[in-house]
Formats: sequence, structure tokens, C-alpha cells
Amino acid sequence: MKRSKSSLWYELKLAFFYGGWLPLLILPLAVLWISLITTLFTDMPAAISRMLELLLPVVAALSAAPLMNMETQAGFAELRASYAEPWWRLPLSRSLMAALWTVIALGLGAFAFLASGGNLSLISVFPALSPTLFLMGLSLLVGNLTQNYWAAMGVSMGFWFINMAAHVPLTNNVVTSSLFLFAYNWPPDTVDFLVNRMLLAGTGILCFVLNSGWYWWTLRRGLRLHGSTA
Repeated sequence: MKRSKSSLWYELKLAFFYGGWLPLLILPLAVLWISLITTLFTDMPAAISRMLELLLPVVAALSAAPLMNMETQAGFAELRASYAEPWWRLPLSRSLMAALWTVIALGLGAFAFLASGGNLSLISVFPALSPTLFLMGLSLLVGNLTQNYWAAMGVSMGFWFINMAAHVPLTNNVVTSSLFLFAYNWPPDTVDFLVNRMLLAGTGILCFVLNSGWYWWTLRRGLRLHGSTA
């Protein structure tokens, strides 16, 4: 029990030090800023869902970007690989950490919505779940593959930005609209909304699985090369 608590404390300190908490401010600050210039959240409840679909995936991607490469950035990746722990513990703990940051951001956003006269319900969150899961998994996977925070942030944010800037041509193509992030804001004509959400969620889950598999493979490769990793 004591070891579990110390491991959790280690994970929290490492993630906090490498900035996993900074993106948590994006959603509440955006809500409060918009509430100062418009009555959007009080007059149009659906606007909350639209805003969450746009911003929650960003929070998830940025929070997840450093989680799979913190040891490399700190210079003790080989030491961590030598720990006597199951191979699945680190990718699982980092995936849960990414989910935790996103939930905390959502909680802060809920307080901001209340302060601005809006009301955040579970129904309002549903349109944002699939794109959030997709970008979270993608960010974790790229961060693991490259062992670089900026690469993870660049790929996930690049995908987000392209969907924002080029939503008209993307939604008109059956291939691109299948994984279009913002089908609630800009419904595509070529792919059903439910199909789009299922494909995004499924691809996100696949990224989580591939992230775990890649970490297992790197440990095995280290064991073959050096005979010193778990």
C-alpha cells in the first residue's frame, strides 16, 4: 500500500513538473472570457457542447503530450526501464493520468460555466468525448514513438488545426469526414454523426493499445541489447 502511494505521488509530481497541468486553464479561461463579451451560454445551451467539442480535445492532447516521454526529457529513461514492474504499468498509469487531467479541466470548466450563468450537463459533454479520446490517444502514442513533447504536441495540434481551418473540404470527403473532429459543429454530409463518433473513439482506443504495445517492444528491445531492462 505504501509503495502504491509513493508511486502515485511520483507520477503526480513528474507530470506536474513537466507542465501537464497548464492546459487545464484553457477551458475555464476561454469560458470566462467569452462570457464577458457575449450571453452565448445563457441564451444557447447547445453552444456549450460546441465549445467543448472544440476545446476539450486540445486540453487532452496538450496534457497527454509530455506523459510518455517525461523520463527521457529528465534523462533517466534507462533507469525507469530497469524498475522491477510489469511492462503495462507505465502506459496504463500515464493513460489514466491523461484522463485525470481532462476530467479536472472539465470540472474547472463546469465552475466557469456556472460563474458565467451557464450549466454544464453530461449531455453537453457527449459530443466532445470521441474527439477528445482520439487526440488524447494520438498524443500519447506520438510522444512515446518520438520521445519528444514537441512532436506529440505538433502532430495532435496540427490535426486539430487542419480540422478547424479546412472543415469545409474535409466534411465533403467520405475519407476525411470519417475522422473529422468537429462533426457536431459542422456536420458532414458524407458520414453519419454516430459513425463518425464511433470511428474516432475506436481509433483513439487503438492508439492507446499501440502506445502500450510500443512501450512493451522498447523494453524487450532494451533487454535484448543490454540485458538490463525489465
